[in-house]
Amino acid sequence: MVEALITGSYALTTLAFSRPQLVIEEHLIKWARDILSDFKEWFPYVSTEFRNSSIVPGTRIQQITLAAFVTLCILAVRQRHYDQAWACLLNGAKFFHASLHPTTDLFEVIKDVLQGVKQPETSYNQIKEDLQIENNDEDLNDTMEQNDDPDALQNEINELEITAKILEIATINHLVFALEMFLQNCQPQISEDLEPFIKTAYLEPMLNITTKMERELSQSLPGLGFDNIVQRFKDPAQKQFWNSLTCINEPQILLPTFSTTSALTRQ
Repeated sequence: MVEALITGSYALTTLAFSRPQLVIEEHLIKWARDILSDFKEWFPYVSTEFRNSSIVPGTRIQQITLAAFVTLCILAVRQRHYDQAWACLLNGAKFFHASLHPTTDLFEVIKDVLQGVKQPETSYNQIKEDLQIENNDEDLNDTMEQNDDPDALQNEINELEITAKILEIATINHLVFALEMFLQNCQPQISEDLEPFIKTAYLEPMLNITTKMERELSQSLPGLGFDNIVQRFKDPAQKQFWNSLTCINEPQILLPTFSTTSALTRQ
């Protein structure tokens, strides 16, 4: 039964990577939250199941919790639940380290992930001011609610889709970076089974996702570079999330391809 849970967790994360229909993504988010919130209930069962086995119980527990955590983080940003995505990213390193010794510490980190954490203090009014300046001092509300021109509305929707994809790329790149740092810094404590699992189940698929998404954006928007990417954030929630991301990682790591493009453009 435990092996079925492990296999199912990996399969559901793989499904999340494949960009399924919205209704399926919503079910996957609920599954991920349920796995994490019920950790105290299933943790003793998994530990008992493998107590007399050659398999290290902690490895199986890590596989299940990592599947839920990664799924929740990626789908939260994809569905633009930026507060939930931020709670995952902010607590990511603590989560990975606590999963090495699943005890009360891991449960406390899980609570932080599920309850959400306020993003770094950048007031809505300040973001609004920034956006007004970028829009040549036009009123933000008028801009967002401007005319009933269907073409203008469609352009706005398309732009939000583009910036949402940029934030998804940045989020996944940060997750990759955090997992790589975890493997590097905790090498002696990581079991022989866990490292290859993380590399094949998460690192390789996530790198493939960002490579594909970056290539598609570059093809559809030739000349897209880091400087003009940042200028594209017109939605307050998206700009807030981008500001939060840059508080925990370098923009060159979040968007490596476009950072390089921008540098080449300036030469």
